[in-house]
Parts: sequence; C-alpha cells; structure tokens
Amino acid sequence: MKRKVVKQGPATFMVSLPSKWVKQQGIEKGDEVEVVANGNELKMHVGPSPVEKLKEITITLSHENRVSVRSILGGFYKKGYDLITVNFDNQKIFNIIKESVNHLIGFDITHRKPGSCVIKSYLVETPEEFQNTLNKISHTIKTVQEMTREDYIKGHYERLEELIDYRFSVWKLRDLSLRIINKRKDFKDNAGAYSIVIWTLEKINRNYKRIYKYLDMNHIKMNKEVLVYYDDVTKLVDYMLKSIYRKDVERIEYMHKEHNRLTQKAFNLLEKQKKDAPVVSYLFENVKRVQDILSSLVAVNN
Repeated sequence: MKRKVVKQGPATFMVSLPSKWVKQQGIEKGDEVEVVANGNELKMHVGPSPVEKLKEITITLSHENRVSVRSILGGFYKKGYDLITVNFDNQKIFNIIKESVNHLIGFDITHRKPGSCVIKSYLVETPEEFQNTLNKISHTIKTVQEMTREDYIKGHYERLEELIDYRFSVWKLRDLSLRIINKRKDFKDNAGAYSIVIWTLEKINRNYKRIYKYLDMNHIKMNKEVLVYYDDVTKLVDYMLKSIYRKDVERIEYMHKEHNRLTQKAFNLLEKQKKDAPVVSYLFENVKRVQDILSSLVAVNN
C-alpha cells in the first residue's frame, strides 16, 4: 500500500499508519513503536524492542602458533561473530588467545575456566562507526606520509617503532571495518567493493612503513628527484582518499591519467636511481593500488 509523505515543521516528515493495522496491534495515542532503518526500507515493531540473536560458535585450538590463532580468531571477528567459546589444550595457547584478542577492537574474554574461555563482542556496529573508522585509517595514512617525508629530508630515521605502531593500528581498524561490513545489511549490495577499498588502504599504509624501514636500514640521503616523485604519489593517494564518497566520474578519469603519468615517471627513475630503486618501487606500488581501487570507488558511490 502507498502512503503520502507529509512535511511538518522545518525537518520532520510524517507518514500515516493503516487504521486496520493500528487496530489489530492495539496501538493508541502516545504509544511508542520501534522503527529500524535498513537501506531503502523502514521496519516497524510494536512492543518491546526485538533482541538480535547473537552469532555464536565453539572452536578448539590445539596448536601453539601465534599466526594461526590470530588468523582464526581474526577471521571469526571479521565474519561478525559475537560470542566465541574456545577450547584449548594448555596455558601457552590461552596466552596467545589473550594476546590475539587484544588486537580485536571491542572483543574481550568474559569467562575463563580450565581448558576453555568465552570471547564476547561489546561493539555496536553502525554505519556511523564505519565512517569514523574509515576516517581514522585515512588520517593515519596521511600522518605516516608526513613523518616519512620529514625524516627523508632530514636524513635521520628515529621513528620506525612509531610507524610500526601506526601499522598495527590500521590493522585493527581494517578488521573492525570488515566486521561492520559483514554485520550490517546496509553494505550488502556493495560489500565486496567496500572490502576491496579497506584492504587497499591497509596495503598503501604498509608500503610507507616499508619505505621508512629501507631508508633507515640503508641510511639513505634525500634525492630531489625521488622526493618530487614521493610528493606526486602522496597527492594521488590523498586525492583518492577524498574521492571515496564522491560521485564524480571526472575524479576517476583524473586518477587514471595520473596513474599513467606516474607509471612512466617510475620507469624513468628506476633506470637511473639504483640506490633509491626500492623506494621508487614501493611508491609505484601505491600508484598501482590506487589504480586497482578505482572500479570499487565507482561501485560504493552508485
């Protein structure tokens, strides 16, 4: 059935409820109803708010391998599980579990007994939280760009540990973003495209850490041509970050052109800058990352 939208006041829009349905539900003046937004749909619930069923699973971990435990727990976290009961063989595995949970935003161990523990989510996954997380990732990338450039100009590299911390922060934000994408129906139609965007941003950030590490280990002094290329790539990455929520095809076309220009520039530099070749290669990899993300940017904005 169709209903006409009526505007009341400067920012309030109203829709009348079907009288037959109102009588069936026993709704009276002053009663409250629960309204839930789901994309282009609004769902209305009468009575107490429905409690969303927790997504639960029970697993067994038997190997004392940090990478394995982190991958398994991280996978269930990103998939959207709210309650994970973990059975394990010994204290060492439990210590690895605790360490892994500390890297998962909003997860905590709530119960512990010999041979098992329960991990619970305290997150409220919302589109607003996704936007905040994406903004934090973008801000971190810009911070790492600036730090690397400043120390490259000085020729002194004393902040590698700080950049490593930033990398871990982006890891955690990446996983939180992927969890929200999988939990929220708002992202259902473009979940794949959003996921590609998030993974790509994490890889771009990782490359700046790699650049810094190479500069530090090899005591590289500033090269003016490489610095210009660094600035060109930084501008392209910043332009891409500002384009994530922009419905502007011209921006996509511009980034395609910049990709072609910076690709040729990278080849020219690699022919004559042997000592700085790894730096140029990592920067060029970020140029390719931007190129790879463009179709996903179109998808999330349309």
